[in-house]
Amino acid sequence: LVQTHTSKMDKTSAILPTPSASPQLQDVVANAGGSVTLGRNYMKPGSESEQLISITDASGAAILQLHMMSWDSGVFLRMPDGTEVMKLVPGAEYGSLEGTHGGKLIKILYGNSISATCSDLVQGKPLNDVWLLEDGSEVARLVAHTHWWVVPVVTFSACIGVCCIHCHQNHDMQIKQNDAVVGNLTTTERKENVLTASDHGALSRALLCQCLNRWLWAYGLA
Repeated sequence: LVQTHTSKMDKTSAILPTPSASPQLQDVVANAGGSVTLGRNYMKPGSESEQLISITDASGAAILQLHMMSWDSGVFLRMPDGTEVMKLVPGAEYGSLEGTHGGKLIKILYGNSISATCSDLVQGKPLNDVWLLEDGSEVARLVAHTHWWVVPVVTFSACIGVCCIHCHQNHDMQIKQNDAVVGNLTTTERKENVLTASDHGALSRALLCQCLNRWLWAYGLA
């Protein structure tokens, strides 16, 4: 006669639920209907106040929350129930954010110097371009529109006007992935950002790029 023995620990292990993995940003955005809207910042720039901003899908349903507490804490993306989806922390390069996305190391930063030079603007290089790098290679960017008035303002102000360009540029942008335009970012009268793209990978990357803009707007330079 062979007896089998099952310990209390074995029985307990059998009924414990398996911890679920954190939801992935791309999976959340994939069900957004091709569009996400990032609510407005309600605090004044540089106020150092905590901000919790709702992110909704094409139908207006809340799918994420952008949570920011300070410059040093970076950015958190959470589900409406508080489950953390992603964390972005200040990078080694000033004004950048770093984290992981789709199993890859990412860095989000301005494609040119935040303090753009007079020469940059005269050559038509947008000040507000935001790049997203995965494992060191650029994969997506938000591209600011150029404006006819930039060159004359910079020229006739003897480059002093360069200080004002950033705040007066149109904040509507194109979403680029692998140098192809795949979507758009538009800003509503309520200062909400509507990001639209058929590819959910591009949409999630564009959302991360705009998180950098919002973080800088609240605590940094913008």
